Amino acid sequence: MATPAKTPLLVRLDYTKLWKLLIDKKHKKEDLRKEAGASAASISRLTKGENVTTDTLLRICQHLDCDIAEICEVVTSIKLVISLLQLDSKVNVLAPN
Repeated sequence: MATPAKTPLLVRLDYTKLWKLLIDKKHKKEDLRKEAGASAASISRLTKGENVTTDTLLRICQHLDCDIAEICEVVTSIKLVISLLQLDSKVNVLAPN
């Protein structure tokens, strides 16, 4: 039996709030890495807007004494939505009636 295809995510986490909070608290990324116990790779992924573990996010929250909603938010990935709509329209055009 074939494995069902995964539905693509149309949302992602945006960490802009984290960077603003660091500025407000006069922290640097390197300070955050050292003091929160996050790896350099995790900080790099956060900077690029990529996925990190929940553990990493919780360590950062604990260090900054904040809630997770204060460091990230769920946003719609417009580019992905547009790509899927374009793909769907191409499939519908090519599909026989």
